[in-house]
Amino acid sequence: MPIISLAIQKGGVGKSTTAINFSAFLALRGHKTLVIDFDSQSNTTSVLLEHEPKLTIQHILTEHAPVDAVIVPAKVSNLDILPCDIGFAKVEWKIMSAMDNMYQLRDVIERNQLDNKYEYIIIDSPPSLGVLTLNVLCATQYVMIPLSCEDFSIKGLRDFIDTLHVIKERPNTKIKLLGSFLNLYDARKLLHQGIGQDMANYFGELLFDTKVRQSIKISEANYEKLPIFIYAKNSPVAEDFGNLFSEAHERLNSLFTTDILADGLLANSQQVSK
Repeated sequence: MPIISLAIQKGGVGKSTTAINFSAFLALRGHKTLVIDFDSQSNTTSVLLEHEPKLTIQHILTEHAPVDAVIVPAKVSNLDILPCDIGFAKVEWKIMSAMDNMYQLRDVIERNQLDNKYEYIIIDSPPSLGVLTLNVLCATQYVMIPLSCEDFSIKGLRDFIDTLHVIKERPNTKIKLLGSFLNLYDARKLLHQGIGQDMANYFGELLFDTKVRQSIKISEANYEKLPIFIYAKNSPVAEDFGNLFSEAHERLNSLFTTDILADGLLANSQQVSK
C-alpha cells in the first residue's frame, strides 16, 4: 500500500490541486484511498468535503481524538479524508516541542494501521521545510514534486533535495522520489521550454513525461469545490492530470527502482542553469 506525498517548500506550485485530483483519480478507479490534509491552508479539505469538519488532524495530535472519529467520507466514492483547518497553524509549536516531533504523523498512520485499511494514502503538505513537512517526509514512502514554471526557484529545489537526503539517511530510510512534473506549463513560452529542458537534464527519467498545462478549468474546479475529473472530465487539463497519474500508477506497479536520492541527482543540481 503506497503512501505518496506532494511536497516542496514553495506555495502556488499545485501541491493541493495534485493531492485533490490524484486521490480522486485513484478513488474513481475503484481504489480505496485516504487523503491526509497536513496543510493549514486546508484547500484539500475545502474542495473534497461538503461541510466544515467538526474534528481535524490537530484534534488527533493535540487532544488524542480517535482517528476513526476524524476520518470522514469525501465527495468521491472510495475516498476518505483526514481533514485539516486553519487552526492547525496554531499547533505547530506544540508539535515542535514534542520529543518525537518528526514522527507524529507516522505514528498516527502506524498505530491505526491506516496503511492496511487503504490501498493508497495521499498526503498534502505545507509550503515550508518546517516540522510539519518533516512529519510528512518521515511518514511517506514516495514523494512527488510539482514544479511551477511561473514561480520557479532552482535554489529551493536544491534545498528540498538536500532535505530528502538528510531524511533518507536516518529518519526515513525507505523514502523514494516517485518523480517530479512541470505544472502550469505553456509550451509557447521560451521560459517554460528552458525550464523544462533544465529539469529534464536534472531529473532524467525521474521527470514525468506529462506536463500539466495552464488552464482556467483548474481554478474553476477548485472554486466549485470539485475534482477536475468531475467538474470538467473532458478538458485538456483533466487529460493531462489523467496521463500524469497513469504514469505515476505505472511506476508504482513496475520495477521502477531508481534511487531517487542518488548522488548523481545532487551533482546534477550544480549544472542546472540559474
